Amino acid sequence: MFFCKKKDNRAIAFVDYEYWYVSIKNRFSTKPDIKEWCASIRENYQMEGILFFANFLQGGLPEEISRIREVSCDIIETQCGNNSHFMKDMSDVVILDFLYRWAAKKKSPPTFILFTGDGHFSLPCAI
Repeated sequence: MFFCKKKDNRAIAFVDYEYWYVSIKNRFSTKPDIKEWCASIRENYQMEGILFFANFLQGGLPEEISRIREVSCDIIETQCGNNSHFMKDMSDVVILDFLYRWAAKKKSPPTFILFTGDGHFSLPCAI
């Protein structure tokens, strides 16, 4: 009998949920289909985690936590301080920190999925 060694298809996903939620809501007056998106990446990868990042204390985002918990318990609050004018896009800084920490792990997955659409990662990802 012949056995083929399977390719390592482990992955981790970093989701800029704040941008995803606001974009879908503003453009299409609906909410992201979290379950379908997660199912599609789980079909192709052995997921070690799907991390959702956002300032969940603003807008309609507090209600989204229960929807996210249906697919992942990795919910990271990115609000910095109690001043709402402190810093825009803090989620990107927090995502980058988590991404680097995962990459530095000795047994990190070979595939990193960065799900964002605001363009802030376009330069680092192009290198």
